Amino acid sequence: MVSFVAYRTANQESPDTITMLEFRTMQEAQQAAVPEPLKQILDELRSVGAVARVLLIERLPFTPEPILA
Repeated sequence: MVSFVAYRTANQESPDTITMLEFRTMQEAQQAAVPEPLKQILDELRSVGAVARVLLIERLPFTPEPILA
């Protein structure tokens, strides 16, 4: 299971809005991170001063490890 997590922070310290999408394979998650609609959403958040961070995480049974994309 792979989770795609996007969140923005109001004060750049604590999450204000969190979005998580679940994918069955790493390939599906990587393909979802590339399309134009996702870029548009992130650009719109940044245009209003929101600091958007996107994490691609492969969930293992005990220790999720961030994957640098």
